[in-house]
Amino acid sequence: MLRLFEWHAFVVAARVAMGLVLMVVALRLLDQQGRLRFLGRPGAHLWRWLQPLQRRLLPANTVWRRLLAGMLWGWMPCGLSATMLAAAWLQASAMKGVVTMAAFGVGTWLVMVPLTWSGARVGRWLQRPGARRGAAAFVLLAGVMTMAGPWLMQVPSLHGVMGWLGCGPDAR
Repeated sequence: MLRLFEWHAFVVAARVAMGLVLMVVALRLLDQQGRLRFLGRPGAHLWRWLQPLQRRLLPANTVWRRLLAGMLWGWMPCGLSATMLAAAWLQASAMKGVVTMAAFGVGTWLVMVPLTWSGARVGRWLQRPGARRGAAAFVLLAGVMTMAGPWLMQVPSLHGVMGWLGCGPDAR
């Protein structure tokens, strides 16, 4: 059964699925009317269960309450975290899945700490259509590159760039 994960066609299919997931994230960044809101519904059920616990920690006026509320807040349903869980699963490797989630956690932490300190100013900047479109374009490009990686590796002149992106022949 584990040999299935070493099957090249399965790995390519997982890469294509991951690319599609990233493309959906890009579409959600651009979706200001909320047409794709239904994608977050499964996580909303979990949050309904955790929300009463959060209410007990408010007001977060002590260090321990702040820490516990922050840890609980980390369970809040988020389309990006659900997407990254899908990405980790699609790695078809436990170690690569762990690395994916660890990188997401560190990246999230590195973004959230300055956001906490800078507050509304950065929030307003991120709401700008240009910033939102730029982020969506970057994620869309990442999705396309993820999907196209196995085929782009067939072009010898792209081996250096694709290897730098982690898409070398040994990356499968």
